[in-house]
Amino acid sequence: GEKALDPLTVELYTPGESGEFVIHDQGKDDIRVAYRREGSTLTVEIDPTPGHVELICYGIQVRRATVNGKIVEVNAGRVAFDGQTGTVVTLEID
Repeated sequence: GEKALDPLTVELYTPGESGEFVIHDQGKDDIRVAYRREGSTLTVEIDPTPGHVELICYGIQVRRATVNGKIVEVNAGRVAFDGQTGTVVTLEID
């Protein structure tokens, strides 16, 4: 059988108003991550990935999260999801 891929972990440290970065992984496509913060909403866009993604936010309190419009569980500032189709994560923050 095929070995499951390790999840891609994206860490944001006290995100400012907006930003963008690219994750380079040898032998794989680059993954662009962009975020923007408007009031108590933080929107994070992540290019398609080969498997699961774990988004971790530090320095902010995440009250609620949606992934591509669907409510998902937030566990200690972490949100996990399947990233294969590209993802828009919307976080309600304090």
